[in-house]
Amino acid sequence: MSEQPLEQRGTNRSVKPKSDAFREFIAGQWAEPPAGSTEPLPSSGPGARRRAALGAEFPGERLVIPAGAYKI
Repeated sequence: MSEQPLEQRGTNRSVKPKSDAFREFIAGQWAEPPAGSTEPLPSSGPGARRRAALGAEFPGERLVIPAGAYKI
């Protein structure tokens, strides 16, 4: 495979980085995950109940529900 010209690199993402230096960079120096509870937040209950109630009205169906306005 030939080297992609520099002026095309911002618009053409079909060339994947393959260098060992890139792999080492992207895989290293990650911070430790924050300590804390993995329990669901209290605010997650109402949403789960609404999803369960709506899902019960349409058993076996896949629902696509828009959430928010379109971005232009």
